[in-house]
Amino acid sequence: MYNRPDDEDRLVKWWYVQGYFRGETGLRRNFVVCFFSLHLPEDGTPGSMYLCSVIDPKTGEHGKEILLDETSRAWYLEKLADLPENFGINRCIAETIQKEIAEYGLYPPFSCPVSPMRISSDAIAWETVALSFAPSALSATFLDPGNKQPVSLFLEPEVPFVDIPGLLPQGEGIGMEYVTCPRLALKGRYGDEEIRGEAWFDCQAGGDAWFAIERADTERQGDRTCDPLGWDWCAVNLDDGQSPVFLHRKSIESGRTEAKFCVLFEGKEARYFSDFGLEPLRLWESPTTHIQYPVEWAFFVPEIGCRQHIAGATRPLAPKQP
Repeated sequence: MYNRPDDEDRLVKWWYVQGYFRGETGLRRNFVVCFFSLHLPEDGTPGSMYLCSVIDPKTGEHGKEILLDETSRAWYLEKLADLPENFGINRCIAETIQKEIAEYGLYPPFSCPVSPMRISSDAIAWETVALSFAPSALSATFLDPGNKQPVSLFLEPEVPFVDIPGLLPQGEGIGMEYVTCPRLALKGRYGDEEIRGEAWFDCQAGGDAWFAIERADTERQGDRTCDPLGWDWCAVNLDDGQSPVFLHRKSIESGRTEAKFCVLFEGKEARYFSDFGLEPLRLWESPTTHIQYPVEWAFFVPEIGCRQHIAGATRPLAPKQP
């Protein structure tokens, strides 16, 4: 699934690696790197995006980098005018962003490289970043956006890669292909220092069924035929070796649940559960935007009598977030 010839008909595909690493000097970093390959809806024109986030949990320093190719930038700028009708976004906000980008260009941490992203059957590369696939391991190279230290990672799966849609009962789907490996042993270098840690890998591909659901005739409002979807996604590696994934897809406007399930990884096995409950227990409010985010959750899996309490730190690792 990493990169197949038939992926050209996919609206979007992404490769996602999240984890942490430590060094012998007390160094610790939490990181996310994510590559996106896009095929724009109108004519299939390819586009690309790369996201990188590296956090020092001791200091709260948060390095961010976003690469966006010119094709995607121009498409996004043009489509901002349609977002209010199609996705219920405030028109004043959309028009302000559109005007600002048109007049002043992208603002940090965004940048627009001249060279295109390169995708082959065994690697993705763009500027100084790359993600490579071998039969038994992954490797990644990138720069810490905060201090420009080079990072090189070798990621070796400790459990098998799992095709999540293959676990679902016949007739059920999530609108995307989805392959995951929840536990990868990490080793490599951060600058000149040797590092070790853990990581989680996801690869997803599909069309617009992940992002919107067609409205019934009785639910349509004006010319809008689709209801935009959002999702709650939570995955965690537990000390006992288990790794649960909770996925809840819902209408952005009404909050109505469209699908939800839990996959529990235990050693080399993965089990699917059709139902779970989730309850946010504590919210954190961004001092910048005053948007509230859940930072503490309770999850319930009735089929196995499981209750899981996931609590974050008193404050986010990087407090100056939007």
